[in-house]
Amino acid sequence: MHSSIHRLVSSSLVIAASLTVLAPSTALADRVAVVIGVGSYGKIDASLALPDAAGSARALAVALEQHAGYDQVLPLTDALATRSAIRDLLLESLPAKLDSDDSLLVYFVGHGVGGDFGDPYLLPYDADPSDLQGTAISVDELSSSLRNTLQVGSLVMVTDAVHDMRLDDLVLVGPNAKSWPEAADEFFSLSACSPKEIPGATPFGEHFAEGISGAADSSGDGAVSASELYRYVLDRMDASGVKAHPAESGAYNPELVVAEVIQGPQDFVETPEPVPSAKPRRVAGIWMAAVGLGVTGSGAALYFDGRSIYTEAGSPGAEQGLKDRYARDRRWAPVLLGVGAASLVTGGVLVVLPTPTGATVGVSLRF
Repeated sequence: MHSSIHRLVSSSLVIAASLTVLAPSTALADRVAVVIGVGSYGKIDASLALPDAAGSARALAVALEQHAGYDQVLPLTDALATRSAIRDLLLESLPAKLDSDDSLLVYFVGHGVGGDFGDPYLLPYDADPSDLQGTAISVDELSSSLRNTLQVGSLVMVTDAVHDMRLDDLVLVGPNAKSWPEAADEFFSLSACSPKEIPGATPFGEHFAEGISGAADSSGDGAVSASELYRYVLDRMDASGVKAHPAESGAYNPELVVAEVIQGPQDFVETPEPVPSAKPRRVAGIWMAAVGLGVTGSGAALYFDGRSIYTEAGSPGAEQGLKDRYARDRRWAPVLLGVGAASLVTGGVLVVLPTPTGATVGVSLRF
């Protein structure tokens, strides 16, 4: 491994030039998300508000765009999430832009009804309690319309729409994962709880955002699959002690990729001194270990997320120091992060490049 590093460091500029030439020739399908969060309603009593719904949706929208490889994220929150806005986006605007190579994720957090007697509805912002059938969104009707109008390679439907509250004589039980008919040929449905569960507030949204941002990537291959995401949220919800167990359903390949993990310097935390025994640290929904920090006498800052190393150092010998620390990080990263995150550093080389300022910048490339 060390000999490979030496050879590739010397040819790092050639590698970078090759990547630059080849990248534009690769055509990528679009990955699109619609994130709906309704915490307050125009015609439903304020006592039934969900204070965290809109904020959770906005946070997820940022995570999907910055960390999960989504090309376009379309958030609809509170007063923007009307029945007509949701239907127009899903059934008119997107079908005209997406094709069979593209992927669509739809996430809804808010109230629902009818899930407890087999006829579930989602409640948009303008749902009227006196006419729910005419102002809410029928899951059966929406699924049928999506299948008829939307031609995508895969559709992921995520709902957090079951809450221990009552609207007049109705318990606010919306759809769970098993409520959804197959809305696409490859259809993955995930919900915050299982059938017959009616939980209070749960951390499902937080765990979902963490998982799809990369924490669920147990294989360390840079992608989050449907099965990895489901297992992650299920395990995290179990660990939280809440009485809700996420459910999944649909005709889908367990290896269906639901996120391409993106990480950059904004995800990492700088620690000015070496840390002898680092513990996993969560940053922007990503679990990581702050390890291998500092190059003695150089004032260097090293950022490590398990796959990539970024550093700047102006002292002589910084290049060799980076190689030594990279080798150490490869040995210790799986131990520090635990068995569930083994193979975080599965392969790669450390490329060290000089900059016009005289600093040394290193980055590990995976292969």
